[in-house]
Amino acid sequence: MRFHEFKEDKWSTLASRTISRAADEIGPKSMDYEVYKTASEMLDKDLLKSLAQLLDDSDTAPREFIMKTIADHDPETFKKMYGDQEGYFSTMKPVKGLMDSEDNTDRGMNKYGLAARHKDGKFHSFKHGKHTGSFDSAEELAKHQQGLIKDESVQEGAEMIAYHKHPTEKNLWTFPKAYQDDEEVESPYMSNASMRQFLDALGYDPDFEDQSPVPAKEFIAITTQWLQKNIGKISPEEPATRHGNMISGGKPEGYMNQMVKAHNEIARKVLAKYPEVTHLGFN
Repeated sequence: MRFHEFKEDKWSTLASRTISRAADEIGPKSMDYEVYKTASEMLDKDLLKSLAQLLDDSDTAPREFIMKTIADHDPETFKKMYGDQEGYFSTMKPVKGLMDSEDNTDRGMNKYGLAARHKDGKFHSFKHGKHTGSFDSAEELAKHQQGLIKDESVQEGAEMIAYHKHPTEKNLWTFPKAYQDDEEVESPYMSNASMRQFLDALGYDPDFEDQSPVPAKEFIAITTQWLQKNIGKISPEEPATRHGNMISGGKPEGYMNQMVKAHNEIARKVLAKYPEVTHLGFN
Protein backbone atom coordinates (compact mmCIF):
# COMPACT_ATOMS: atom_id res chain seq x y z
CA MET A 1 0.00 0.00 0.00
CA ARG A 2 1.34 3.45 -0.86
CA PHE A 3 0.78 6.07 1.81
CA HIS A 4 1.32 9.78 1.94
CA GLU A 5 -0.09 12.72 3.75
CA PHE A 6 -1.06 15.55 1.45
CA LYS A 7 -2.18 19.13 1.51
CA GLU A 8 -5.66 19.90 0.28
CA ASP A 9 -5.33 22.13 -2.80
CA LYS A 10 -6.80 25.57 -2.21
CA TRP A 11 -8.28 25.48 -5.72
CA SER A 12 -10.14 22.17 -5.40
CA THR A 13 -13.41 24.09 -5.31
CA LEU A 14 -16.94 22.94 -5.95
CA ALA A 15 -17.18 25.41 -8.83
CA SER A 16 -14.15 24.05 -10.70
CA ARG A 17 -15.20 20.44 -10.08
CA THR A 18 -18.75 21.14 -11.28
CA ILE A 19 -17.47 22.69 -14.51
CA SER A 20 -15.04 19.82 -15.08
CA ARG A 21 -17.77 17.23 -14.48
CA ALA A 22 -20.04 19.04 -16.92
CA ALA A 23 -17.31 18.64 -19.53
CA ASP A 24 -17.10 14.92 -18.81
CA GLU A 25 -20.86 14.60 -19.18
CA ILE A 26 -21.01 16.24 -22.61
CA GLY A 27 -17.87 14.40 -23.74
CA PRO A 28 -14.85 15.35 -25.88
CA LYS A 29 -16.92 15.33 -29.08
CA SER A 30 -18.86 18.39 -27.92
CA MET A 31 -17.60 21.77 -29.14
CA ASP A 32 -17.94 23.08 -25.57
CA TYR A 33 -15.81 20.35 -23.95
CA GLU A 34 -12.45 22.15 -24.20
CA VAL A 35 -13.99 25.44 -23.05
CA TYR A 36 -15.32 23.78 -19.89
CA LYS A 37 -12.07 21.94 -19.17
CA THR A 38 -9.94 25.01 -19.79
CA ALA A 39 -12.20 27.19 -17.65
CA SER A 40 -12.01 24.66 -14.82
CA GLU A 41 -8.22 24.60 -15.01
CA MET A 42 -7.94 28.39 -15.09
CA LEU A 43 -10.27 28.65 -12.11
CA ASP A 44 -8.14 26.07 -10.29
CA LYS A 45 -4.99 28.11 -10.84
CA ASP A 46 -6.62 31.47 -10.07
CA LEU A 47 -5.93 32.72 -13.62
CA LEU A 48 -8.91 35.04 -13.43
CA LYS A 49 -7.86 37.46 -16.14
CA SER A 50 -7.26 34.59 -18.58
CA LEU A 51 -10.55 33.00 -17.52
CA ALA A 52 -12.48 36.22 -18.11
CA GLN A 53 -10.92 36.52 -21.58
CA LEU A 54 -11.81 32.89 -22.36
CA LEU A 55 -15.42 33.51 -21.35
CA ASP A 56 -15.60 36.74 -23.33
CA ASP A 57 -14.50 34.83 -26.43
CA SER A 58 -16.87 31.90 -25.85
CA ASP A 59 -20.38 31.26 -27.14
CA THR A 60 -23.29 32.40 -24.98
CA ALA A 61 -24.37 28.98 -23.68
CA PRO A 62 -21.06 27.77 -22.21
CA ARG A 63 -20.21 31.27 -21.02
CA GLU A 64 -23.42 31.64 -19.03
CA PHE A 65 -23.17 28.13 -17.57
CA ILE A 66 -19.60 28.71 -16.37
CA MET A 67 -20.36 32.17 -14.98
CA LYS A 68 -23.49 30.94 -13.19
CA THR A 69 -21.58 28.00 -11.70
CA ILE A 70 -18.89 30.32 -10.34
CA ALA A 71 -21.51 32.77 -9.05
CA ASP A 72 -23.44 29.99 -7.29
CA HIS A 73 -20.53 27.99 -5.85
CA ASP A 74 -17.71 30.53 -5.53
CA PRO A 75 -19.30 33.97 -5.14
CA GLU A 76 -16.11 35.47 -3.72
CA THR A 77 -14.21 34.69 -6.92
CA PHE A 78 -17.13 35.84 -9.06
CA LYS A 79 -17.08 39.19 -7.28
CA LYS A 80 -13.34 39.50 -7.94
CA MET A 81 -14.05 38.99 -11.63
CA TYR A 82 -17.26 40.98 -12.14
CA GLY A 83 -17.75 43.10 -9.04
CA ASP A 84 -21.35 43.86 -8.09
CA GLN A 85 -22.80 43.77 -11.60
CA GLU A 86 -26.34 42.49 -11.97
CA GLY A 87 -28.41 41.31 -14.89
CA TYR A 88 -27.59 38.92 -17.73
CA PHE A 89 -24.25 37.15 -17.45
CA SER A 90 -23.68 37.60 -21.19
CA THR A 91 -23.58 41.39 -20.82
CA MET A 92 -21.15 41.51 -17.88
CA LYS A 93 -17.59 42.69 -18.33
CA PRO A 94 -14.65 41.86 -16.04
CA VAL A 95 -13.59 44.51 -13.56
CA LYS A 96 -10.70 46.78 -14.54
CA GLY A 97 -7.31 45.71 -13.29
CA LEU A 98 -8.23 42.02 -13.07
CA MET A 99 -5.01 39.97 -13.00
CA ASP A 100 -3.90 36.37 -13.05
CA SER A 101 -2.58 35.25 -9.68
CA GLU A 102 1.17 35.78 -9.38
CA ASP A 103 1.35 32.78 -7.08
CA ASN A 104 0.12 30.47 -9.83
CA THR A 105 2.06 31.68 -12.87
CA ASP A 106 4.48 28.80 -12.35
CA ARG A 107 3.13 25.29 -11.99
CA GLY A 108 5.55 22.92 -10.26
CA MET A 109 6.62 19.63 -11.78
CA ASN A 110 4.01 16.90 -11.40
CA LYS A 111 4.52 13.13 -11.22
CA TYR A 112 4.96 12.95 -15.01
CA GLY A 113 7.77 15.53 -14.90
CA LEU A 114 5.54 18.17 -16.48
CA ALA A 115 5.59 21.83 -15.49
CA ALA A 116 4.18 25.03 -16.96
CA ARG A 117 4.79 28.74 -16.76
CA HIS A 118 2.66 31.70 -17.83
CA LYS A 119 4.95 34.53 -18.89
CA ASP A 120 4.76 37.42 -21.34
CA GLY A 121 1.29 36.36 -22.46
CA LYS A 122 2.41 32.85 -23.40
CA PHE A 123 1.90 29.45 -21.75
CA HIS A 124 5.21 27.57 -21.70
CA SER A 125 5.43 23.79 -21.28
CA PHE A 126 8.33 21.87 -19.73
CA LYS A 127 9.05 18.16 -19.24
CA HIS A 128 11.82 17.19 -16.84
CA GLY A 129 13.17 20.72 -17.20
CA LYS A 130 13.23 20.69 -21.01
CA HIS A 131 11.10 23.25 -22.84
CA THR A 132 8.57 21.45 -25.06
CA GLY A 133 6.58 24.33 -26.51
CA SER A 134 4.92 27.76 -26.09
CA PHE A 135 1.20 28.36 -26.56
CA ASP A 136 -1.23 31.24 -26.76
CA SER A 137 -3.82 29.70 -24.42
CA ALA A 138 -4.12 27.31 -21.50
CA GLU A 139 -6.33 25.16 -23.72
CA GLU A 140 -3.49 24.60 -26.24
CA LEU A 141 -1.05 23.97 -23.37
CA ALA A 142 -3.35 21.34 -21.84
CA LYS A 143 -3.76 19.50 -25.16
CA HIS A 144 -0.01 19.49 -25.68
CA GLN A 145 0.79 18.13 -22.22
CA GLN A 146 -1.96 15.52 -22.38
CA GLY A 147 -0.27 14.22 -25.53
CA LEU A 148 3.10 14.07 -23.75
CA ILE A 149 1.77 11.76 -21.02
CA LYS A 150 -0.73 9.75 -23.05
CA ASP A 151 1.43 6.63 -23.27
CA GLU A 152 2.88 6.95 -19.76
CA SER A 153 -0.48 7.25 -18.01
CA VAL A 154 -1.50 3.78 -19.18
CA GLN A 155 1.16 2.28 -16.90
CA GLU A 156 0.29 4.21 -13.73
CA GLY A 157 -1.68 2.71 -10.88
CA ALA A 158 -3.91 3.73 -7.99
CA GLU A 159 -5.64 2.39 -4.89
CA MET A 160 -8.11 3.44 -2.19
CA ILE A 161 -6.62 4.94 0.98
CA ALA A 162 -8.42 5.85 4.21
CA TYR A 163 -7.91 9.36 5.60
CA HIS A 164 -9.00 11.83 8.23
CA LYS A 165 -8.13 15.46 8.84
CA HIS A 166 -4.90 16.11 10.71
CA PRO A 167 -5.66 17.09 14.33
CA THR A 168 -3.60 20.29 14.22
CA GLU A 169 -2.91 21.19 10.57
CA LYS A 170 -6.16 22.34 8.98
CA ASN A 171 -5.51 21.46 5.33
CA LEU A 172 -3.56 18.24 5.85
CA TRP A 173 -5.05 14.78 5.35
CA THR A 174 -3.51 11.90 7.32
CA PHE A 175 -4.30 8.31 8.34
CA PRO A 176 -4.19 6.11 11.48
CA LYS A 177 -0.67 4.87 12.20
CA ALA A 178 -1.67 1.22 12.60
CA TYR A 179 -3.64 1.32 9.35
CA GLN A 180 -0.48 1.68 7.30
CA ASP A 181 0.65 -1.93 7.93
CA ASP A 182 -2.78 -3.52 8.17
CA GLU A 183 -3.02 -6.00 5.29
CA GLU A 184 -6.59 -6.88 6.26
CA VAL A 185 -7.83 -3.54 4.93
CA GLU A 186 -5.52 -3.24 1.92
CA SER A 187 -7.46 -2.34 -1.22
CA PRO A 188 -6.93 -3.78 -4.72
CA TYR A 189 -4.29 -2.03 -6.81
CA MET A 190 -5.76 -0.80 -10.11
CA SER A 191 -4.38 0.85 -13.24
CA ASN A 192 -5.22 4.52 -13.67
CA ALA A 193 -7.57 3.64 -16.51
CA SER A 194 -9.37 1.04 -14.40
CA MET A 195 -9.64 3.42 -11.45
CA ARG A 196 -11.16 6.10 -13.67
CA GLN A 197 -13.67 3.59 -15.03
CA PHE A 198 -14.46 2.41 -11.49
CA LEU A 199 -15.08 5.92 -10.13
CA ASP A 200 -17.06 6.96 -13.19
CA ALA A 201 -19.36 3.95 -12.78
CA LEU A 202 -20.07 5.10 -9.22
CA GLY A 203 -20.77 8.68 -10.28
CA TYR A 204 -17.52 10.16 -8.95
CA ASP A 205 -15.13 12.39 -10.86
CA PRO A 206 -12.77 10.01 -12.72
CA ASP A 207 -9.90 12.52 -12.54
CA PHE A 208 -8.96 11.23 -9.10
CA GLU A 209 -5.42 12.71 -9.02
CA ASP A 210 -6.75 16.22 -8.41
CA GLN A 211 -9.63 15.36 -6.10
CA SER A 212 -9.90 15.50 -2.34
CA PRO A 213 -11.01 12.36 -0.44
CA VAL A 214 -14.74 11.54 -0.44
CA PRO A 215 -16.81 10.88 2.71
CA ALA A 216 -16.38 7.22 3.71
CA LYS A 217 -20.02 6.65 4.69
CA GLU A 218 -21.17 8.20 1.42
CA PHE A 219 -18.86 5.86 -0.50
CA ILE A 220 -20.26 2.83 1.32
CA ALA A 221 -23.81 3.95 0.57
CA ILE A 222 -23.06 4.55 -3.12
CA THR A 223 -21.27 1.22 -3.63
CA THR A 224 -24.08 -0.59 -1.79
CA GLN A 225 -26.65 1.03 -4.07
CA TRP A 226 -24.60 0.08 -7.12
CA LEU A 227 -24.43 -3.56 -6.01
CA GLN A 228 -28.16 -3.67 -5.34
CA LYS A 229 -28.96 -2.08 -8.70
CA ASN A 230 -26.70 -4.53 -10.53
CA ILE A 231 -27.89 -7.79 -8.93
CA GLY A 232 -27.90 -10.30 -11.76
CA LYS A 233 -26.16 -7.85 -14.10
CA ILE A 234 -22.60 -8.97 -14.77
CA SER A 235 -20.19 -6.47 -16.28
CA PRO A 236 -19.00 -7.66 -19.71
CA GLU A 237 -15.56 -8.93 -20.57
CA GLU A 238 -13.27 -6.28 -22.03
CA PRO A 239 -10.55 -7.37 -24.48
CA ALA A 240 -6.99 -6.10 -24.14
CA THR A 241 -5.89 -3.23 -26.40
CA ARG A 242 -2.55 -2.60 -28.05
CA HIS A 243 -0.69 0.74 -27.92
CA GLY A 244 2.24 0.29 -30.27
CA ASN A 245 4.34 -2.45 -28.67
CA MET A 246 2.44 -2.20 -25.37
CA ILE A 247 -0.56 -4.37 -24.52
CA SER A 248 -2.82 -2.97 -21.82
CA GLY A 249 -6.29 -3.28 -20.38
CA GLY A 250 -8.41 -6.38 -20.65
CA LYS A 251 -10.89 -7.31 -17.94
CA PRO A 252 -12.71 -10.59 -17.24
CA GLU A 253 -16.48 -10.83 -17.09
CA GLY A 254 -17.82 -9.48 -13.81
CA TYR A 255 -14.69 -7.42 -13.07
CA MET A 256 -16.61 -4.26 -12.14
CA ASN A 257 -18.95 -6.21 -9.85
CA GLN A 258 -15.95 -7.73 -8.08
CA MET A 259 -14.18 -4.37 -7.66
CA VAL A 260 -17.24 -2.58 -6.28
CA LYS A 261 -17.95 -5.43 -3.85
CA ALA A 262 -14.31 -5.59 -2.71
CA HIS A 263 -14.07 -1.84 -2.09
CA ASN A 264 -17.42 -1.80 -0.30
CA GLU A 265 -16.29 -4.56 2.06
CA ILE A 266 -12.90 -2.96 2.69
CA ALA A 267 -14.46 0.43 3.41
CA ARG A 268 -16.74 -1.19 6.00
CA LYS A 269 -13.78 -2.96 7.64
CA VAL A 270 -11.80 0.27 7.76
CA LEU A 271 -14.56 2.16 9.57
CA ALA A 272 -15.09 -0.73 11.98
CA LYS A 273 -11.39 -0.97 12.91
CA TYR A 274 -10.49 2.72 12.65
CA PRO A 275 -13.48 4.87 13.69
CA GLU A 276 -11.38 8.03 13.35
CA VAL A 277 -11.39 7.59 9.56
CA THR A 278 -13.85 9.89 7.83
CA HIS A 279 -12.86 9.90 4.17
CA LEU A 280 -11.49 7.71 1.40
CA GLY A 281 -9.06 8.90 -1.26
CA PHE A 282 -7.91 7.37 -4.52
CA ASN A 283 -4.29 7.85 -5.54
